[in-house]
Order: sequence, then C-alpha cells, then structure tokens
Amino acid sequence: MHVDGFLFLDHFEHRAFAEEKLLRTHLQAYQERFGKMPPSVTADSKYGTRANRRKLSKAKVRAAFRPLGRRAKKSQENERWFRKKQKERNRIEGSFGHGKEHFGLDRVKYAGKDGSEIWVRCGLLAMNLMTAMKRA
Repeated sequence: MHVDGFLFLDHFEHRAFAEEKLLRTHLQAYQERFGKMPPSVTADSKYGTRANRRKLSKAKVRAAFRPLGRRAKKSQENERWFRKKQKERNRIEGSFGHGKEHFGLDRVKYAGKDGSEIWVRCGLLAMNLMTAMKRA
C-alpha cells in the first residue's frame, strides 16, 4: 500500500498467488490504519475483476481501472482523472524500483521465510524514514 509517499506492507508471501483476491484485506488494513476508507484505489489491471469492482462500488471507493466492455465516448473529466491516477501508479512502481536500487530490496541477505520478510520490512522502514526526513 502506498499512501502519501509512505509504503506499507500488508501481505508478504514467498510463493506465487493471486494478489487480486487481497483487495478486501487491503481495504480493511487502510480503514484500521486511517479510520476511513480510501477515496480511490489505483492498482494493476489484474485487480480490476468484476468482483473487486463490486466490492469497491459497495464501499463507495472510486476505482482507477479501465472500463470493461466496449469503449464509450470519452468523458473529459473521467479521462483526466484516470490519467492522473495512472501517473500516481507510475510513482508507486518507481518507489519499488527505488527500493531495489538503493535499499537492497532486490537482494535479500537473510535466509528463510522470516529472514526475507524482516529484510524487506527493514528496507521499507528505511525508505519511509527517508521520506519523513525529507518532509521535516
């Protein structure tokens, strides 16, 4: 989860899994952390399943996914908002690259399941501390 420049790790797994099934978990974690639902969700296109769209609609959270089905005439307001959210998603992906390049998230040096999770969480902690220091 990426909120206002800070990164949060809600789920860590060693094996391949269907991450789009974790949307409800991410929404609950956001609500527990900040006391409200997020205003919008920007995620990979695989999160844009019909079930996830229904969950977001029910929770009154705006989703930044491409619409399903045939393309309609472009709405200027929706197109502008969608492009803004895609830029935000690019910043999130850039944060992952920055963590790999400068905080060692690409080369876990502790063996085992618990060791690698500790390594990644410490890297994210360092990234969040740097973000906080830049703002102070």
